[in-house]
Amino acid sequence: MTRLIITPNEEIIWTAIRRYQSIGFLKSNLPQHHREPERSKDNINKLAKQISFSIDQAINYFRAADAVPLQTKPLLIYYGICAFATADILWRGDGSDALDNREAKFRSHGLKFSIKGDRTLSASDAKIYTASAVFDEQGTAKGLFGRWSSFDRSTSAFCEYWHYDASNNLQKQLFLEFNTTNHPKLPDTFSTTINDCISNIPDLVDEMEMFELESNLTSGSAHVTIESRDISTLSDFRINVLYEKSEKLGRLFSSIKRHGSIEHPVNLIRGRNSLSITMERAATDRPVCPVQIPYIVNSKSDKCYFGSSTPTLNEFGSLYVSTYILGMLARYKPHIWMKYFSEKTEFALLCEQICAVAVKRIPSLFLEGISEVRYHIS
Repeated sequence: MTRLIITPNEEIIWTAIRRYQSIGFLKSNLPQHHREPERSKDNINKLAKQISFSIDQAINYFRAADAVPLQTKPLLIYYGICAFATADILWRGDGSDALDNREAKFRSHGLKFSIKGDRTLSASDAKIYTASAVFDEQGTAKGLFGRWSSFDRSTSAFCEYWHYDASNNLQKQLFLEFNTTNHPKLPDTFSTTINDCISNIPDLVDEMEMFELESNLTSGSAHVTIESRDISTLSDFRINVLYEKSEKLGRLFSSIKRHGSIEHPVNLIRGRNSLSITMERAATDRPVCPVQIPYIVNSKSDKCYFGSSTPTLNEFGSLYVSTYILGMLARYKPHIWMKYFSEKTEFALLCEQICAVAVKRIPSLFLEGISEVRYHIS
């Protein structure tokens, strides 16, 4: 189960990441499959050094990105994400994923950039810049992105849990994984736009609304409350979803599957722009979502976002691909990229927000993937 750490300081996240730069720490904490009898100590030592080096690169890319303007920032962020993805692959994979032993088909980006549509210089240009995954004849996704996406990916959501402690004081705890979304395998027709990617990123919901782009997510909350000091009594599991647009509420409502019983039924109350889901449950039970919702993800520690469809990519993957697209624009289409800045366009403002979210979220998302510890800034 994923653990949650609430911190007021982003530097705590970087400090936790730097721990994985230690060769000794890595050799002592590599996943069990790297310690099977046939694995030599030399291989473990090499793997630890390569993970440490990849994290070194990622940190330096992110430092460099922080020091440059938006004209070049997304390219540096993208390479920083690639370095984190490399460390993640080395951690999860086997000897075949070593930097000096990787198959040729995985030694590329694994993504192909294209433009599908006419530019308007508005935020809606996020819909025309596209990235497609590259596959070999056997249907295996190629490149670094393909190898990264081959590992199982999931998104855990947590809820607030209010209860009485031994001194009869009402306390709040946070439990993770009241709901887990398992993202589907990358289809061999995978193609996505910047708009598709950011529509599943909680910290960009407000920006999408501001620029009149539609997000897959809407805000709400989830919590469990024990109403009595007697912990043997029932408690309520409540989910509240708020929608600005009733048609989005309808899509979510139709996608929900209830998980209840005669003793503990699930109650759904739908308002014009809201949905309330409640289930009575035993107070001593671990919180479990009383319904199946395609996608639930947290932003800040006190807020949930709900999606009416399950995205192929998790948040790390969505930022991975969106910064790839922006990086390709900056590097290979400078005549297009510069126009967004010379005319101070909405699209440039949106790109600035995407980069800001990537810088803030990618380090903690990487750390969660290898340590099963989630860090949230309070």
